[in-house]
Amino acid sequence: MKTYWIKKHIVIISLLLTALCILGYLAATVSEQSLFLFHSSFESVEPTLKSFQRKYKPKIELNFSELYGSSGQFQILHPLLDMRNLKFQKLTPTCNLDTSTQSNGVVGIYQFDREEAGFQTPSGDIFSGRKLTKFQLFNHFIYEGVLLPNNFLTTPPFIDDWGNSYAYLLERDGPPSFKTKTWVEQHLSFFKVSELSELFSKYQIEDSQYSVISKFNDLEIEEIIRAAPLVMSKDFLLLKNQSHLGFSPLSYWVYDIRELQAELKEGKYELTSFTDDSLCLQKMGNGCWTYNSKHTMAYLYRYSLVILLLFVLIIFTILCFYFNQLYKKNKAQQKNRLALQVLSHEFRTPVSSMLLMLEQLTRNQAHFSIADQDLITRTSTEVFRLQRIIEISKTYLQTESHRVRFKYIDIPSINNWICDFVLESNQDVQFQLLPVDQIVTTDPFWLKFVLSNLVENAFNHGKPPVIIRLCKEKNQIKICVEDHGQCEFNSLSEMTSAFTKSGQSKGMGLGLNITKFILDDWGTEIQFSQKPTAFTLFLNE
Repeated sequence: MKTYWIKKHIVIISLLLTALCILGYLAATVSEQSLFLFHSSFESVEPTLKSFQRKYKPKIELNFSELYGSSGQFQILHPLLDMRNLKFQKLTPTCNLDTSTQSNGVVGIYQFDREEAGFQTPSGDIFSGRKLTKFQLFNHFIYEGVLLPNNFLTTPPFIDDWGNSYAYLLERDGPPSFKTKTWVEQHLSFFKVSELSELFSKYQIEDSQYSVISKFNDLEIEEIIRAAPLVMSKDFLLLKNQSHLGFSPLSYWVYDIRELQAELKEGKYELTSFTDDSLCLQKMGNGCWTYNSKHTMAYLYRYSLVILLLFVLIIFTILCFYFNQLYKKNKAQQKNRLALQVLSHEFRTPVSSMLLMLEQLTRNQAHFSIADQDLITRTSTEVFRLQRIIEISKTYLQTESHRVRFKYIDIPSINNWICDFVLESNQDVQFQLLPVDQIVTTDPFWLKFVLSNLVENAFNHGKPPVIIRLCKEKNQIKICVEDHGQCEFNSLSEMTSAFTKSGQSKGMGLGLNITKFILDDWGTEIQFSQKPTAFTLFLNE
């Protein structure tokens, strides 16, 4: 019972502390959101960026208008741009990209026009009357030796249907002249951004501009194409070159992102990558400007500390009231225990004297009349009942003060032990033993005490027959005390409360309370069931 009481109060206190944490979190969250939604004192970050640019020099300048200035060449930067179904048209003799690619059996030299829907071969050619796409022409070059026109790489589309650049296909599948470091370096602007890292590693190319470009992902490149004033990546920060804005809108100064982070560390703002759930003071490209953590915490302290303190005060008041009630309840219980201890102590001596006097009267019982003998018998019954109350009170006080001590020994035969218990009880108790006897390790004194309480409870509040049933379940022995009465209570916790008794009970309402406490301290489970009324306890073998 005490364990249940402690667990109950631990749960209540935990709930109150949890409520405090939730309220504090809500106060902080609301204040943090209001920091971004109602920032009347926010200043532009432009002075911060200008101060940073005056202090740090850029690594390089990237002019994407110059690097990818051909018509439709931005498709190299972002494959979704300038995707058109472009065809080749018109057969006209011309020079190939590289004369070394000519071979025996060449059937023709072609050029194409991106404004037309297809490419018409000359009469008399094996492709006469056919219109070729750029990809078809590339396949004829690779597998049949058809020469490529000079404008093959410089004319859109630059990406095939599989997402590879034609420059990459020539380097991968073309003749040896396309697999040289010199050719790759001259045509870096025709390779996709995602293909550059592989080429740098393969040919040991050192190009400061394309080396930086190779480290951008598609989302960052998309911000560059949109001419965002600021683009940030994992390693670099790109800021628009305002001096070239009228002539080259896609010219950027490249800085080390770590330099900006160091500059902003002690400042008012910080820059992070933008996400869908970001709360930004100002969005620039893919960057999200927010107050730094120090400024945010100062704001929270300023605007939410009073609310948080109010919540703490409310919770503290509730806890004080709660602990005050616990203190009063504990004091009342201490008074009850003290009164019970005094009564038990004071009653013990006169009850012992009365038992001695009754014993003397019983020796001379033959000299008394029938009526006097009956009176002596009834007096003896009441004195023994008073002695029983004193013993129960003593046991209750002992269990409440955690003075229960268990001494475990081996019982060689649980069947024989139950038979002896029934014989000693001097009551009409039926029993059902185990088919196969078992050895049980337990404390026989407290086991006898518990069973005696359960059997007495069955006779006092139930109806015969009272049965003790033994059965084995896995590695446990179940001892069930069963009667055929009807219990007034619906749960074990209700009937095991201290001083709880039925309307017809003449006891103190402590029997089941003591039993439950002893079993809990013992670590043994007890279960209650109705129809028929039964109490079941479990013993380990």
